[in-house]
Amino acid sequence: MINTVKLGTLMRLFNQQDEQQVGFIQLEQIDKILFNIYECNKDYKIYFDNLLLKECKEFAIEDIIMLITEIDYYEELRQSVMQQQQELSLNQTQSEMLIAQMEGNQRDRRRIDYLNNPQINDLIIMLKDYYKVCCKNGDAREMHRIENRIQDIKTKQQKRWKNYIKQLQKYQETLIQKTAFEHQFHQQKKWNEFVIDFQNSRFYKFNMLIEQQKKTVQEMSKQYQEELQPKVFKVSKKVLDLRQKQKQLLKLKEFQQAEKVKEEADFIEYLEKKQQEMILKSKVKNKLKVLKKRQSCQISAFMQKVASEQATHLLQKQANETRWVNINRHCVQDINERFNKDRIITLASRRSFDAYRFRTKSANQSVAKSANISRQFTQQYE
Repeated sequence: MINTVKLGTLMRLFNQQDEQQVGFIQLEQIDKILFNIYECNKDYKIYFDNLLLKECKEFAIEDIIMLITEIDYYEELRQSVMQQQQELSLNQTQSEMLIAQMEGNQRDRRRIDYLNNPQINDLIIMLKDYYKVCCKNGDAREMHRIENRIQDIKTKQQKRWKNYIKQLQKYQETLIQKTAFEHQFHQQKKWNEFVIDFQNSRFYKFNMLIEQQKKTVQEMSKQYQEELQPKVFKVSKKVLDLRQKQKQLLKLKEFQQAEKVKEEADFIEYLEKKQQEMILKSKVKNKLKVLKKRQSCQISAFMQKVASEQATHLLQKQANETRWVNINRHCVQDINERFNKDRIITLASRRSFDAYRFRTKSANQSVAKSANISRQFTQQYE
């Protein structure tokens, strides 16, 4: 911020540039004033939007004061951000959030800058002192000009404050939207990665379960065969009778008949073995059927668990998105409420200023007479 000494220097430099003493200077003359103050060139045109000077061709002393105030303020803010960037290693988004936070924390300070700037107040005090001199001299025209000049200065400051409030509100809303978009992008990216990992994990677990079940079926099939396989094969009575008949025929040396009986006994024994094997296979098959049914229940339970986890993750994702949307909505509402309060304060200050009139009290009748003349001119002007 500029101090009182710099204000006197600024008044002297401004009067040097204002050769015709009209109270305004051109854009080229601002460069000379700022160069004399800072001893270097400053990029001050970037603050014209803040100060409502974008299309202005003539600049008064209060405009120069506010330009210097803006330069000093943002230079201090930039240095603070750079220092914290180095200390905390912040990225661009975090730096923007830090700037918004610092802007928000310094709103009261900026309010003083725009509505109650000390140098502007000193300038108004100087004008009021000059107004009193005009009252003593009875110069009603000059008094009326000073009143309008002070009112113009106040109006400018109030308009600048309202413009700053709108810009700050828009900036913070944009920053919230940008942060929300980045958060949504990162959340969607994490969700996609999670879905891919979840699918891979699900397929891996499913394949492992299938392989394990196949291995279990093979092992249990062997186990069932070993358990159900009889240790000794027992032939039927018919086969035993044929074997006995074969022995008797061999004793009687009837070899052809014995060979036929032997073939018949072997065939019947073969059929009985096949039948016993089929019975064994049927028993094993029934047991494996029960096992596979149990395994199919395991697969169904696994798929239900996967579906339940997917539904839970989706609900959690929707809940997080809803919570984040509500947070952003509340942030925007808080910003609007806060800036609406500031607008109400500004409008109240404006109304109180519009109702304000210069009143001077003096025992001297000439001073009272000059004040009456001033009020008459003011009424005519209004």
